[in-house]
Amino acid sequence: MNNIFNLHHNGKVTVDGKVYENINGNVEITDRGVFVNGVPIAEYEQAPVLKIEFVGRAEKIECDNADVTITGDVGEVNTINGNVNVGHDVLGNCESKNGNIFVEGKVSGNVVTKNGSIHHS
Repeated sequence: MNNIFNLHHNGKVTVDGKVYENINGNVEITDRGVFVNGVPIAEYEQAPVLKIEFVGRAEKIECDNADVTITGDVGEVNTINGNVNVGHDVLGNCESKNGNIFVEGKVSGNVVTKNGSIHHS
């Protein structure tokens, strides 16, 4: 097998006009085809990103793959893959490794994203 292209990717990949969402891992293009984490891309099924909404105040939220919306204050939020939306204040730290962060109120701690953007109003 001749390796033509290899990269680590988080996001979306288009192959022959078909869009594959939520690709997370090693994308490899070879003379045998396109593979994600060693699995042919046609068979690759990434776990869907869940959408979680908290109405009111939350102390601490930790998720792997989820878009999180908090309508009130939150003490601390940590996600790996997903967007974070806070309707009021963040009383501690807010982090999303792969996602956007939106905060409408004050932030008392650090706000960090590795692959995304931070918006504050």
